Parts: sequence; C-alpha cells; structure tokens
Amino acid sequence: MDKIDWKINRAVKSMIYEGFNPGSLAFSLGKLKIVKYVGRKYTFGGRKETALIGRLNYILARILFHLPSKILIKFINLPSFFYPIWYREIDGHKFTIKDGEKSPVVRHILDDYRLVKSWEPNTQRVIKEKVKKGDICVDIGASMGPISLSLARQVGESGKVISLEPTERCFNYLCMNIRANGYNNIFPYKVAGWDKDELVEVPRNDFNPVYANGVAVSKFLQKIGIYKVDFIKIDVDGPEPLVLRGLIPVFENNPHLKMVVEWYKKYIEGANCNPDEFWEIINKYFTWVKIEGDYTEDYFNIYCERK
Repeated sequence: MDKIDWKINRAVKSMIYEGFNPGSLAFSLGKLKIVKYVGRKYTFGGRKETALIGRLNYILARILFHLPSKILIKFINLPSFFYPIWYREIDGHKFTIKDGEKSPVVRHILDDYRLVKSWEPNTQRVIKEKVKKGDICVDIGASMGPISLSLARQVGESGKVISLEPTERCFNYLCMNIRANGYNNIFPYKVAGWDKDELVEVPRNDFNPVYANGVAVSKFLQKIGIYKVDFIKIDVDGPEPLVLRGLIPVFENNPHLKMVVEWYKKYIEGANCNPDEFWEIINKYFTWVKIEGDYTEDYFNIYCERK
C-alpha cells in the first residue's frame, strides 16, 4: 500500500507543478484519473472487471456520503465545530486533518496527507542517517511541518529546529502539528526565507500567492541567536536560488553543514530566478548527490555536504 500511496502522491504533485489549479475541475478530473490508473495497475493484476467493481463502489460511496457533505458545506455556513479535526499518522507523527477547509491549496495538501504514510521517504532516510542529537536545524519552507517534525525527533531536547513558513494557511497547521506532537524544540516563524529583507509574494508559482515578510536568512538567524547550523532543508517552490544567496554567510561559517534542497528547473524559472545560480552556489560550497525515488527525473531533492 505504501507504494500505491506514493505513486499517487507523486503524480498529483506533478499536476500542480505543470500548472493545474488545485481548485479547478481539470485538477479534480486529473486526480481521479491518476487514482483509477494506479489502482488498476497495482490491484489484482489490473483486471478490468476488478477495476469496474472498484469504480462502481467509488461512485456509490460518493453518492451516499461525499456529495451530501459537500452540498452541506457549500450552501450552509456551519459553525466551525461542525468540521471535525482528526489526525493521521505519517512517519510516526500526528498530522492535523481539518474537514471543511476552505482553501483549495490547503485542501490539496491535506489530501496528500490522507494518501501517504511517509512524506518523501527517501529524504526521511537521509535525515535519520545524517541528523544527530543536539543538532541545530533550519527548515526553510516548512509548509505544515512534515520535515520539521522529523528533524525535531532526531535532534532531541538538546537540539533546535527553526521552521520558516510564510503563508498563514500552512503556518497555522504547522503550529497545530507541533502542538499535537508535543515538541518544545521547534521554533516556528511566519517569514519567507530570502536574500534580503523585503515584502514578497509567495509562493511565486502559486495561483493564490500571499504577501509575506521576506528576510535575509543569515541575518535573521543571527537576530534570533542562531550562529551555528548543522542541517538545512530548503523547499520554497521556485526561489531556491534567492534562499541560497541569502544563506552564503551561513555556508561560509559552518564547515560541517549538511543540507537537503529541492531542484525543479521549471519552478525556478517560473519564480523569475536563475537555475544557473542555483548550481553555481551549490557547486561552490558543497558536494552533493541526488536523492533517488521521491519524485521524478525533472524534479528531485539533493543531499549536500560542505566541501
């Protein structure tokens, strides 16, 4: 089941990267097609009669349960206590799922959490191998916290995780997930990691960007008393070159630094950033390897160690 879950998740995330709005009919139809294809491929040898039965069961479930609830949410302004909050376990952590979420972007992320038992499992293995007790970690583009939580578990009470997430919609869930798992070593900040202090719109490739305070990352870390950094994770959906530029003083002052950063050329170009600058900074300060298996040949995470 883990393989099926991850196949679906990778394909759905690819749709977003290709420009499909999570709130659109085209996105919904595409996601349904992905689930149908993966289910047919991996269930009972892909026999058509099994796929047909599964399809009929799916339609029946939507008619009896899903559609009435959608109609209720759309046309009746119910108080918030009518929308249950529950938790799903991912990588051994509780992840908050709030039914009735208004934002289509957040709903899609929550749908991802419903599908998987491990978030970027190969990257998670790198974190388990490389992050040690007492380490100081920085999660730039923390989203709802899947990597921040894993880092917090690794560093223990003697370590710290600084989590930067600029969007209100994800920051609230990040804080809920920190509290749900009882971590006191994660310190969340609602700012965008950047190369200088300025007002920014993020995510740059999103259909619904929001304004946020961009901060020069190295200076920001010094302001909050962080001078030594052991591990950094970067996933900001495009402006990675700007974040790397803002981290150069950290790179130069931490000779044993390790890092995981996402590479996706199309998103970097879509954010009006330079893919060549990404590799210039990476190759100047780090040796690196591709983390295989989490995504595709076009976009993937790389693991870096300071030269």
